[in-house]
Amino acid sequence: LGETIESTASMLAGLEAEGLLASKQARFTIAHVGVAKAAAELCSAELRRELCGRLASHLLATASDAQLTAQAGLAARALSHAAVSLQGPDKLRAARLYQLAAVQASSGMAYADAAQYCARGLELLSTPPLAAERELWITLAVGHARALMMQKDNARCEELLTALCTHELSPKEIAIVYQSRIDNMSNIMERD
Repeated sequence: LGETIESTASMLAGLEAEGLLASKQARFTIAHVGVAKAAAELCSAELRRELCGRLASHLLATASDAQLTAQAGLAARALSHAAVSLQGPDKLRAARLYQLAAVQASSGMAYADAAQYCARGLELLSTPPLAAERELWITLAVGHARALMMQKDNARCEELLTALCTHELSPKEIAIVYQSRIDNMSNIMERD
């Protein structure tokens, strides 16, 4: 990826002209699985993290909310493998991206991915959360616990929900957290 949108577009056009990338509906894909394998073998883990970081930073900076929503899983995977330091509004936008990716992963029953995305999103938020982060913080925290519950990791789920209860919660937040605790206990009793 280039340093600017124009340089990135030029690089992608050159790769497309060489037959290494295929363009479809304003998106690029690797032209052949062999190209992807060869590129992966030639890149060190450090270089892959750097490239993922640049891709994730580019997506966070340039993609519309609708584009990020549509590509949340892809963008979250790139961000989770990235060597990038996010600051200010990018941290909050990345946390929201992880939350969207977690919802998408859960809908596909990929609960381990959902738990990972929620945990990564929480890492980006302040502790305790700032007022602007509060709803996202509760959503990520409860989502993390529920994804663990769906993986039958009920002890860890209860641990996370109990930790949430140590914070001052609004009546709405209490209802959300305690409903999840009830669901977790029901899940345990169904197995016993």
